[in-house]
Amino acid sequence: MFIDIRLDSHWCAWLIARLVARSYLLELLAREGFLVVCVPYNVTFDHEAAAREVFQRFHACYDALLASGLPEAGLSAQDIAELPLYSVGHR
Repeated sequence: MFIDIRLDSHWCAWLIARLVARSYLLELLAREGFLVVCVPYNVTFDHEAAAREVFQRFHACYDALLASGLPEAGLSAQDIAELPLYSVGHR
């Protein structure tokens, strides 16, 4: 069975707009002094596996930050621990 998927210009424009908007938002947050942690993940139809992967990767990164801080940004581990934590995702 062959599935024909056509990417029309509207779909491509929507995808590019989302990528640009996300990149712009992350850059604005970083410029305002927020510590931004982006977690890559594998795209899959198994949402539970993707969510688990993001959760594990984020917490591995966060644990490393809590252990050593971020010296190049002048943040100690204690400074990181005292920061409020916000999560942003998609739906």
